[in-house]
Amino acid sequence: MGFRDDVVIRVRAESDGARIDARSSSRYGSFDFGTNAARVRSLMNDIEDAIRAQKPERPPPQQPAKKPAPDKKDQRKR
Repeated sequence: MGFRDDVVIRVRAESDGARIDARSSSRYGSFDFGTNAARVRSLMNDIEDAIRAQKPERPPPQQPAKKPAPDKKDQRKR
């Protein structure tokens, strides 16, 4: 119908990933027949699908283990 709606999306970093908050609101009228809720649900489903479709990141290559430094007792005096 061409009514204007406002959509706000916030992405915040968390220790294990990110948190996404989304909100949709009609500018006119007091009832939207569920359009805003459907819009947010659709957006979240699209984001979840995109995340599932991503290839997992490769872990960084492991560095060879460093040899421990010799104790002072093991070092010879010159």
